[in-house]
This record gives sequence, C-alpha cells and structure tokens, in this order.
Amino acid sequence: MFQYAFGRSLALKNNSTLKVDTQILLDHRPGVHDVNRNYDLDIFKLEVSKASIAETWKYHSHAMNWMMKSIHVVNKALVGNNVYSEPYFQFSEEASRLTGNIYLKGLWQSYRYFDDYADIIKQDFVFSNPLDANASALAKSIRNERSVCLNVRRTDYVNNKNTADILSFVGLEYYENAVACLNERISGLSYYIFSDDIEWCKTHFDFIKSDKVFVDYNYAGPKFSFYLQLMIACQYFIIPNSTFAWWAAWLSDSPDKIVIIPKKWFNDAEVIVDDLIPNSWMRL
Repeated sequence: MFQYAFGRSLALKNNSTLKVDTQILLDHRPGVHDVNRNYDLDIFKLEVSKASIAETWKYHSHAMNWMMKSIHVVNKALVGNNVYSEPYFQFSEEASRLTGNIYLKGLWQSYRYFDDYADIIKQDFVFSNPLDANASALAKSIRNERSVCLNVRRTDYVNNKNTADILSFVGLEYYENAVACLNERISGLSYYIFSDDIEWCKTHFDFIKSDKVFVDYNYAGPKFSFYLQLMIACQYFIIPNSTFAWWAAWLSDSPDKIVIIPKKWFNDAEVIVDDLIPNSWMRL
C-alpha cells in the first residue's frame, strides 16, 4: 500500500501512468523472500495496470533466462536502466521530485510521499467486497461504541528469525502502558483485539478490565479485507510496529482519533522512523 500510494502520487504529480511490477513479489521459490506475499491490492477498487516482462526487462533481470540476463547487463552498462532505489528509510526529498519514465525500487514507508494527495489515496483504498452479515453486525457495534482497535502482531515477529532480527514483538508492557494511557483520557472504552495470534491474546490481556472482544479469523474475509475494514471502523488505535495496523489507523476517519504507536519500530535504533509516524500520533 505504501508503494502504491507513492507511485500513484508521483504519477498524479507528473500527469503520467502508474504500472506495478508483481514479478518478484509473486516469485515464491525458496530463498527469494523471508515471508511469501501475494498481490492483495485487488481488495480495493483500484484500476491498476500490471507491467509485463517486456516492459520491465530493462529495469531488472528477474525471471529472465541466461541469454536475456546477458543482454540486460550489457544494456544497463551502455545506457543505464533508470531505476531509482530508495536511499534510506526516512522520506527522501529527491525521490518526491522524480520525473520521467522511472522504475521505483523500495518500500517508501512514509506518509510524506503521498500527504499532498491523501484525499485521493483514501478514495483509491475503497474496498471491493462489502462486509458479510457476520462482520456487518460487528462493525455496527464498533461504530456505536467508544471502540479501540488493539492490534497485536506476533507470528513472524517471534517465529521467523530473519524478521525477528529486524522487527520484533513490541512486548506486553507496551500494551499495558497504552491501555492505561487511553483509559486515563477516555472513559467507557470497548477494546476490539485483532491479532495473528488471538489465542495468545486471550491468555495475556486480562489486565484490560473494560469490555473487550477478541476478533478471530472468522471475521477475516477475502484476503483479510474484512479484518482491515473492521479495524478502520474503530475510533481509537493501539497498534504495533506493523504496516497493516498503520494503514487501518491512517484510513480511519474518526474525528476524535487517537493513535498510540511504539517508539521502537525497528530493533536497529539508528533507523529513523520520524517520517513514518504522523505528528498527531502518540509514540509510547
């Protein structure tokens, strides 16, 4: 979603066409990715063109045979390949001013890349599938209460060594402090707990004395699109170092929205995340 949002904003700024390259993403051969992903932007009503191998061959050699790779190497040496790689994690002013026929390579995880087009990006991220009856009933309860989306990400942050070395579970103390912080400000809260490890949550969140609902995967919907919609419906947010939860909080149109986010996003404290976190969000 960050990649799309930046590409879309740059295309709008330059009155040009955005195409997405899914070749590397969808290559699930062993060793290509730490965690295999699928193309899931189709949960939204987006009109996105996918670049073909013929269109991307000049930019990278993925999925090419040995002969095509040789031609690619020679072509790159002679004329370059117009690839712009993300220089660092924080916002790049240079990247935001790019023009011409360019291939973007990176995560682009900063709201500043698309802040000028925030209204359009929010309109783009309208869901394709309406909630089913079960999820609709829960969404109604969420909207009628002082609801808190409390998101917990554990599975790959605990069980995948490569992921855990970069990003790790924020810890139970963070949630205890965040809940206490919200409860000091607002009374009568109802906590809706979303997680990839809901059973762990059921045994560790007894410190929440307010009403709480553990939202299990029966509410996931196609490609977890119902889960995301239900999270967005909440008024307040306690989120971990996870971009799935980040987008739920950012897309929420709650007028009194409070978002609590951990100060520590990466294990490497030298990675600057100031441009990831909007100024109005609370770092705890």
